[in-house]
Order: sequence, then C-alpha cells, then structure tokens
Amino acid sequence: MPFDFSSYQVAPGEKPASSAKFNNFLTAVQAGMNAMPIANLIGYPADANKFLNGGGGWTTPITDMAAVFVKATPTAVTGTTATDLFGNQFTIPAGRMGPNSAIRIWAMGDYNPGGTARTIRLALSLGAQTLWDSGASDNMPSAGSAFGWEFSAVVQNLGSLSAQLASGFFDTNNSANPATGLGKLSGTWPEAMFGFWTGVQTSVNTAGAQTLKLTLTISGTNPTMTCKAARVEVTA
Repeated sequence: MPFDFSSYQVAPGEKPASSAKFNNFLTAVQAGMNAMPIANLIGYPADANKFLNGGGGWTTPITDMAAVFVKATPTAVTGTTATDLFGNQFTIPAGRMGPNSAIRIWAMGDYNPGGTARTIRLALSLGAQTLWDSGASDNMPSAGSAFGWEFSAVVQNLGSLSAQLASGFFDTNNSANPATGLGKLSGTWPEAMFGFWTGVQTSVNTAGAQTLKLTLTISGTNPTMTCKAARVEVTA
C-alpha cells in the first residue's frame, strides 16, 4: 500500500526539531503496518490449508485426519422395513481415502421393544457392498423402559484403495433405569453384546465416493430403535 509521510517532515533549519512530528510519524507507520493485509506478506501462499511455521515458511500441518462427519439429529426406525440408522447422511467423498486409510464409526441411541418376536438385524455397508450382516438376533426381552445401545467399528484399507477389512462392537445395556441416562449396573448384564468382523476381505473401490450405512431391520409389534447421534472419522 502507498505511504505519504510528507506532513511529518521537519522543515530545513527547523529548530528545535519537532518531537510531535516524529512521534506522529512513528504512529502512522505503526498503524499502516498493523493494517497491512496478510496477503502482502512475502511468500504468502493463499492456501487455507497452510500455516506459518516456526522457521518462517508456509507448510501444511501434519495430521492423519482427512474428514469428519457428524450426525446430530435422531433417526428413528419404527417399522419392519430395512432402514439406515444413519438416515442416509454419510457419504465418504471421492479422493478422501488412501491405500492405508481407515473409517472410524461411533453411534449411539435407544431401543424400545414391543410385542412378541422382538428381534433386530444390523448390516454395515460401504457403497453397494455389505461388510457385515448380523442376521436376526434372538428375541429381545420385554422391558418397561428403553435399552440404550452403542456401536463402534473400523473399516481399514489394506494397502489398496480396493481392499479392506472391518471389525466392530455392538451392545445394548440393561433396561432398568439408572440415576442418569440409560444403562444400570445390575446383576443382569447387557441383553446383547458382541463383537464382529467381516471375516473375508471386501473390495469396495474407495477411490470414488461411497455411502456408509448401518441398516436396521426390526420385528415385533410397534418396536422403535433410534440412532441419537453418530460420528465418522476418515484418516489419511
């Protein structure tokens, strides 16, 4: 930006030299430098992914986090039709995953069984390929209040954009009411608790965009299972 400091010059032969002019000059220089746009810095990269490092250069911070997706609104499944508990909200964009990338998943919610033959069936899928299908569970017990549930999983690329394994954990707690939340510590431990893994290598092409779903199929009379929140992290 142009500067004009002529008004602060001391006239030839001016005695004594004006201290006010000199102080005003310093104030003007300071104000001008403080107002200078960051783009005027030498070597400014105009790249929001780069930051000024301690050596005076512009670099991209080292992190393995490629993307984060958050589901903050509930999805309630009330019928017996297979439905994505994530509410069709998660799609891993093209180009976000590398040959050693992983997808980390956390989800939580509650389950209110109803009637008889109360079963649940979960299936984790990436794109058009099912990574894991639980099959129908045993009948869940009746309960006066909701069961809390949680789900966690990792989908790991195996040195290739088109080869992966997945493993995870699902559990529902005792339906008795604790002091706060869902999940009372009692002599009757969780009604359902199991780990899983894909068993065989899958071959989803993660170079392209792929949907991520946790599909639920429930049975019974007026059952409801709700995903209250979920988080998906994609690592580089």
